[in-house]
Amino acid sequence: MTTLADDEQRLGELAQELGLVATAAIGPWVRGTIGRFLSPEQQDRFARDIDQAATEAEADVGSRLEALLGTDVDRQTSSPLAVLRSVVPFAAVVLDRAGICAGERDADARRLHPDDRYDLTPGSFADFGDAVQSAGLSWGAGKAHVHLRRRREEGAR
Repeated sequence: MTTLADDEQRLGELAQELGLVATAAIGPWVRGTIGRFLSPEQQDRFARDIDQAATEAEADVGSRLEALLGTDVDRQTSSPLAVLRSVVPFAAVVLDRAGICAGERDADARRLHPDDRYDLTPGSFADFGDAVQSAGLSWGAGKAHVHLRRRREEGAR
């Protein structure tokens, strides 16, 4: 039988894995998202901006993701997916510079993500790839398990 400390250690391992795979997926997500909007010629013309956006997003969002995942689960005020969604402005700034017109968005998209004029906001971990999806689900299950186990142990006292 595992102890709460064992479960917390395993959750730390799952958090580290999620942080690594998600951070590694940020730059490719930024590049791929921008690439859906720009022609190959535009991608060549804005290559420096694209690289800068991907690098800055990985550093900024990756560090915030690491900070969140390093926080005790009972003190977390956000989620890894919410942090990952903050990559949107990094891609949007390049699309703005390239003169891309924002498309129409439905009322729900405007309400949920009012600043996302290009409708880029990732819907789930899967938008960052299978490895992030798998790590995110494992971490989420581990977090729920630790949270519930703590509450059960508190109630038993």
